[in-house]
Amino acid sequence: MSKRMGEENGEQAVSKKSSPQLGDPLNMTEWIEDNKSFFLPPVCNKMMYGEGQLKVMFVGGPMSEKIIILTKARRIQHSPQRKEDTVGLVIERERLPKESDGLRYFCEDGVTPVWEKWFHCDDLGTQLGPLIKEYFASEEYKTGTPNPDKIAKDPPVKVDLKTGVNEPFSLKEWIVENKSDIECGTKELFGQGEFKINIHGEGEQSGEWHGETWLCQIEGDASVTVNGETKDLTKDDVILIPSGSKYTVKRSKGSIGLSVIMDPMANK
Repeated sequence: MSKRMGEENGEQAVSKKSSPQLGDPLNMTEWIEDNKSFFLPPVCNKMMYGEGQLKVMFVGGPMSEKIIILTKARRIQHSPQRKEDTVGLVIERERLPKESDGLRYFCEDGVTPVWEKWFHCDDLGTQLGPLIKEYFASEEYKTGTPNPDKIAKDPPVKVDLKTGVNEPFSLKEWIVENKSDIECGTKELFGQGEFKINIHGEGEQSGEWHGETWLCQIEGDASVTVNGETKDLTKDDVILIPSGSKYTVKRSKGSIGLSVIMDPMANK
């Protein structure tokens, strides 16, 4: 779970890392197939984009039912339950300097932590694996009994045990239900909190964001222009717009695209 510190300001929230230059589009279906060997226990993930602000990864299964990951500013514990031979998309962001993430395993009662580790997350794709292996090599795993000296009495983050999450829904069905609004331009998919996710229809869309922007082409064709350089997108293609870049997207008739940005100060 990410720790939110009151002294952080908007300037500090902007990534100090240099985002990569506009690269070529990646086809999600092909990329997943090329990297399927990474979607295996214990971590089951592979980073697609991770050098800048946005951390875009795909995660396979099966994953342990007893693992609890504490991450993000909403302070909500979450336990990924991905079945075998499934792959899911996960988008995180670069952590601010004073934010902490946590990894917890629980006793059989599902309430009492048996083992935990708090850390500053620089690279979720590489840091999580060693921590999971550390747990499986621990006495706590062998005995199922927590060591009180290793469980934080005052953890870096106060866990939110009241807030729930929305019921899952089919993106494909949502697009059909909102077709008329999408055809007219842009329809918000998620807008509260740090994530800003929109669905776009045909036409021209221009934007600029101090962080990175991730674009996914759901249907049809589109072109993306950044600093005079144009890249063409077809169905299932994705591309990452560098931080602070002005861009223009032109979507053809019947085209549908998705955009993702993240504002780390939105939950302040």
